[in-house]
Amino acid sequence: MSVVKSRTTVLLGLTLVLAITLGGVSVAGTGRAPNTLNAQIRMGMTIVPAHEVGEADARCLAGEVATGGGYQQATINPSVNVFVNEPIVRNGRWRWVVEVINESDVQISLTAFAVCATA
Repeated sequence: MSVVKSRTTVLLGLTLVLAITLGGVSVAGTGRAPNTLNAQIRMGMTIVPAHEVGEADARCLAGEVATGGGYQQATINPSVNVFVNEPIVRNGRWRWVVEVINESDVQISLTAFAVCATA
């Protein structure tokens, strides 16, 4: 019997993206699947005042890894520019961070989403 190791990573930065990381050991020819992946969607919301820079982050729990994520604005506003939309590790914990410049004359609501997984 031979042992096959596999790791497939899909990472997309879209609103409510489903991104999956599979990792595990399967025995060739047995049809057994890799380890099960447990994922949760975590959210973090902030209000960005008019003419300000703001950040929303969705934090994974200890032991979880951010495998995908994205953001949502409460309203469409062409005067709001996203310049960061990515996973990072801060203080030892994974999170999905979204940073914007709100060049409009009104405050906006910004929500970040993270797909946080444990194997």
